[in-house]
Amino acid sequence: MRTLSTSADACWFWSRKLFLISIITFTLVRMLPGDPARLELGPLAPEEGVELLRHQLRLDQPLPQQYIAYLQRLLRVTSAGPGSIRVRLLMIFSSARRRRLSSSPPECSSC
Repeated sequence: MRTLSTSADACWFWSRKLFLISIITFTLVRMLPGDPARLELGPLAPEEGVELLRHQLRLDQPLPQQYIAYLQRLLRVTSAGPGSIRVRLLMIFSSARRRRLSSSPPECSSC
């Protein structure tokens, strides 16, 4: 029974630490000067694109809702794991390679 309480204590301890770290990182990112959407897209991006990215990142919502969305994105990335990211990259590269091969002119066999 002692092991259960020790592991529960460790889980509680680390969950509090991770929660505190998430609040600190969220706050520090929000304190940076400038608009995050404008910084992401660049100074020459059209205003409609910047507004769309603000909406997708939920920057047009109050801070508590932004923090909840931040936690959701954070949990989604960590639960996906590096394997799924690797699989997605392989799918992107293979589809790009297929497109490149299909768009190249056919080789001449009599040349």
